[in-house]
Amino acid sequence: MHYYKLIVIIFLVCTITLPGSVLQKIIRDFIVKYFKVSVQELEYFEINNPIGYTIDQPISSLKQTLAFIFLPFIICTLICVLLTFPFQAIGLFGITDDRIIFIFLLLVWIGISAGIYALPDQEALINLDIQLDKTKVNIWLYSFLRLTIIIFKFMTCFRFNSLIYAFAISYFLPWLFGFKGQLFT
Repeated sequence: MHYYKLIVIIFLVCTITLPGSVLQKIIRDFIVKYFKVSVQELEYFEINNPIGYTIDQPISSLKQTLAFIFLPFIICTLICVLLTFPFQAIGLFGITDDRIIFIFLLLVWIGISAGIYALPDQEALINLDIQLDKTKVNIWLYSFLRLTIIIFKFMTCFRFNSLIYAFAISYFLPWLFGFKGQLFT
């Protein structure tokens, strides 16, 4: 009986986070092709790991490691903010048409799932730590990257932190800039 509940939960998680997973794989594929990193194994979907995984050859430079960490982070965060921002306008403009609200909710779904995949995984952070020890860099860059590693490790230490990050970035960032829309009315 518990096996069926697990399958339902896995299906729901896959459905909710599918757009973000696809976006992250597209960004990662672009980085792999740009830096000519060979892919050893690629799995888009499997029962044990519904999101899939990619195993690349070891990354050999700090520049590649930074691209693997910061490009998905920046692009997924921007997409999260840009796609969830119109939903804030529902309360501001008093939109009541169900079709428009449905489109806004669809954009929010895609935006939140992109935000979930914005944070780097632990393996990328470990690789950054290794590359940082191997490479001689400016003390300011070194300090910034060490601080970044600490912050990202804290943000990814629990499974639901990425979901918290996605909601925080999509709703509280516009609020910080003075835009009080649907969430705050």
